[in-house]
Amino acid sequence: MTTADIQHLREQTGVGMMDAKRALTATNGDMAAAIEHLRKAGQKIAASKSDRTVKEGGIGVWVSEDRKRAAVVALSCETDFVARTDQFQAFTLQLAAHLGALGLSDVTPEQFMEQPGMNGDATVKASLDSMIAKLGENMVIGQTVVVQAQAGVLDTYVHASRKVVSVVSLVNGTPIALHDVAMHVAAMNPKYLNESVVPADVIASEEGIYREQLQREGKPEAMWDKILPGKLKKFYADTCLVAQPFVKDDSMTVASFLKQQGDATIESYIRVVM
Repeated sequence: MTTADIQHLREQTGVGMMDAKRALTATNGDMAAAIEHLRKAGQKIAASKSDRTVKEGGIGVWVSEDRKRAAVVALSCETDFVARTDQFQAFTLQLAAHLGALGLSDVTPEQFMEQPGMNGDATVKASLDSMIAKLGENMVIGQTVVVQAQAGVLDTYVHASRKVVSVVSLVNGTPIALHDVAMHVAAMNPKYLNESVVPADVIASEEGIYREQLQREGKPEAMWDKILPGKLKKFYADTCLVAQPFVKDDSMTVASFLKQQGDATIESYIRVVM
């Protein structure tokens, strides 16, 4: 075992010098065996930290070269200090890229953990356990999303905090339109694409609330049906993406902005938040 061996093991695993030295000593200098030794140790460390509260973290995003496929992985950890490290942030991106490369159309965090891992690990859980060992905090994969565009192309927006991410697919969309709509989704949190997809029970509930309000305000019941459409229009403007005031220019709606950008249409969108 040489100093170069220790350094090589550190580069391969990210562990400290003494941990690398102990692993090589325990395995008589066998590099592969030392890595496996550290992985097993990491799994033990991960298990001992599994009951710790995770309240910080970040979101990793991957988009295919043809911009037809995207993957998002939200990873929680214990402290903001770890969440801001280069290692943690790079790992979230690696997880997202790995999820995208698996070719799955839909996968839960639990299913993702059982998939083949990265860097030779048997499973994604083993890769996660190794990172837990390196950074010394409990980590939990909280959300996994795969998006597949059909007629459109995808773009993403990642908030500076890395705790809010959006993915948007536009048909006939310019790069500017894609970026700006993705930013709008991240900022404004629309619940529905347009009023046609708002569930009937949601509309009925809103109408019920408005009728109670009008009754309390003493409005004549004969006027309610004339007032309700205006109130529903405001509800749609608050909750439906295309009807919302555009985040970069609230004098127009998102639909108006898209019309200016080559009459683009929104195929799909998602918003992931920690």
